[in-house]
Amino acid sequence: MSTDDVGAPLSDRAYRHLAEAIIRGDIPPGAKLSEPDLSRRLGISRGPLREAVRQLEERGLVRRRPRAGVTAVRLSDAEILDLFIAREPLEGMAARLAAERATPPDIARLRAILREEEDDPRGTNRRFHAEVARLSGSARILAILESDLYRLIRNWNHGTRIAAGRGARAAEEHRRITDAIADHDGELAELLTRRHIAAARAVMHASLLAGRPHDTREEEA
Repeated sequence: MSTDDVGAPLSDRAYRHLAEAIIRGDIPPGAKLSEPDLSRRLGISRGPLREAVRQLEERGLVRRRPRAGVTAVRLSDAEILDLFIAREPLEGMAARLAAERATPPDIARLRAILREEEDDPRGTNRRFHAEVARLSGSARILAILESDLYRLIRNWNHGTRIAAGRGARAAEEHRRITDAIADHDGELAELLTRRHIAAARAVMHASLLAGRPHDTREEEA
């Protein structure tokens, strides 16, 4: 476990370690979480580990099934799309609020992220959306959009790229959203953001209907 967690309760340290492993895909969807194995690997007793697993279950990262035990969450197609549907109004409102509150230094940070997007589209994509949420000034919106389950869907990766050109279109959409925020046009910022998320959902939906593996590097908004 990370040395950054020194001083935190063992259950919290185990929870954060396992949550990150699930979100990154180190523990793949559907993988069984073996209590003896995890206890041995993490160097903790069963008590703190069970508390960590309970937290994972509460946050939707694992599921407990009769005879199957505890497994890393495997989202259904409907659940994946439902999370995109939930993101649309939340991120739209975040962009509207950001447009109302953003200062010149805030806009400069957004534009700096956009300049980095060409070299690291996946990493900067997450940073862009997180920064817009932060600029909203709404702790509740930020908490929801940065929750474990939302981070999971935004890191969901099945290894095959689709929708050539979506990355470039998403970068252009980010630029237009930033321009609206810089102009303090909350209505336009919300509209553009909702369209941006809807476009990502449409690409994801097409991939799922076709039964093809997908990679959030392309469809992720």
